[in-house]
Amino acid sequence: MQKSKQQLKDESVERFRITVEATRKDIRSLDEKISELNELKINEATAEVINVLEGIRRDLCYGKDNVKRIRRVLNAKT
Repeated sequence: MQKSKQQLKDESVERFRITVEATRKDIRSLDEKISELNELKINEATAEVINVLEGIRRDLCYGKDNVKRIRRVLNAKT
């Protein structure tokens, strides 16, 4: 059975909402794990550790830019 356009739209909205919530859970989990890092007693931070953290920051900046792009696309569709 072929789905109607409205059914496909409804399903896409539901998938969008599920994905947004899953992404929020992932971000909260990451925040908790990074907060745990702040509680560690460290004597020295190697270049590798700093590079990994900077990579995470870079990826988060990409994520923020992508959220803006998603918002623009969704606003253009309405």
